[in-house]
Amino acid sequence: MWRLSGGPDNLTTLLLVGIVMKHFLTRLLFRYWCSLSRDGDLPFRRQIEPRLIKPVLPYTFILQRFDDEHIAYRLAGTELCHLFGREFRDQNFLHMWNSTHRRAVRALIDQMFTDDQAAVVNFTAETLDQMQYPCELLLLPMLDEDGSPTRILGAAVPLGSTAGLGNRKFINQTVTALNLYDEEAQQVTPRVAAQMLTGSPPSYLRLVHSSS
Repeated sequence: MWRLSGGPDNLTTLLLVGIVMKHFLTRLLFRYWCSLSRDGDLPFRRQIEPRLIKPVLPYTFILQRFDDEHIAYRLAGTELCHLFGREFRDQNFLHMWNSTHRRAVRALIDQMFTDDQAAVVNFTAETLDQMQYPCELLLLPMLDEDGSPTRILGAAVPLGSTAGLGNRKFINQTVTALNLYDEEAQQVTPRVAAQMLTGSPPSYLRLVHSSS
């Protein structure tokens, strides 16, 4: 997993570590996606049965990938719309992130479709008065009606209580870590974000980049 830290515009540290899917709702959705995959093939969008993932539905979304720069929301759960204070339909998923982190997320999605694997993004959501909430984002590649890999089933879930949020809304998201998800190894070879950000580093090396 590539861990991203530092200011919103300067990537100061990349660290290769393992990744764990933390929230029971993202694990539930991941298990459901696995149950739809037969013989290692990606499932079709039409196979989704909302009643079978009812607990996670409020945090669930579906994306359509038109090209590398345009990944649009087709559906978004009610709790997501509430937390962010907006409707997501037809908005570009990549615009949730600042320019540096957008490159990393885009590269992660490219690799996700190449490897037919799930992807996990850890991020911190921030309110206008700078309250911060750690969150977990799960991305799952799927096929459209024509059998093309253009759809993404996903969920974004706060990792802690949002009881103190009140009427505040999430207005800024900062990626803290991301990678493809390997359920057995809980880590992958470093081919994802670093290819966009730093070139192609050797495997299993700790990389430090300073803005100084």
